[in-house]
Amino acid sequence: MSANPARRIPSVKRQGEKENSPGGPPIGRRRWLGLPSAILILTLAFAADAIAQPQLESAYARLMFSNPEDIATLNKSIDFGESGGWFASSDPAAVEKRLRGKIDALYDKAQRILDMRKPMRPKVLLRVLHDENERATTFFKIFKRNGQARAWYVYEFNTVYINAQDVNEGIIAHEFAHAIIDHYLSVRPPRASAEILATYVDKYLFDDVRTRNDFQ
Repeated sequence: MSANPARRIPSVKRQGEKENSPGGPPIGRRRWLGLPSAILILTLAFAADAIAQPQLESAYARLMFSNPEDIATLNKSIDFGESGGWFASSDPAAVEKRLRGKIDALYDKAQRILDMRKPMRPKVLLRVLHDENERATTFFKIFKRNGQARAWYVYEFNTVYINAQDVNEGIIAHEFAHAIIDHYLSVRPPRASAEILATYVDKYLFDDVRTRNDFQ
């Protein structure tokens, strides 16, 4: 799913402002004196939240987790790329390495299926939500409505959102396809066209793919 969050710019009503209080600035001005401080507080809060959340970075993507345990959960949910076999190490560093490899393998395969290869700067962010409750809450915060999408991509944030408890390799490849399509083409395609291409990636994820370079 690829969608654009609704944006609303709050208007500032200045008519009918109260009379100035004796010895103080106008009521309207006083109201706005605290705005820079409020913005600073929100900015610091978001930054602190991002720092507190576990993050990984692969060749193609950045991953941000709400819960550190979801690193292992996501790795087990993706049956693509190098898994390490039955005797794969459960050491956290080894699990993170395998997960980064799987994410890159999915992104690379999506590029090959679409035959769209172009570095994305900055890298796409894979936002790994902890469970269904966080998925629903995050969806509502972005779109201001309830939604049942298991995963989605937002172009304005260059971010793919997934639920760690309900995801597989096909879902991730599908959403990566949306990111690749929107950044490869000079003009973003209609939503229906992009959805057809992304579904094509999901359908042929495990098939052998030959691109135009293979015929040269």
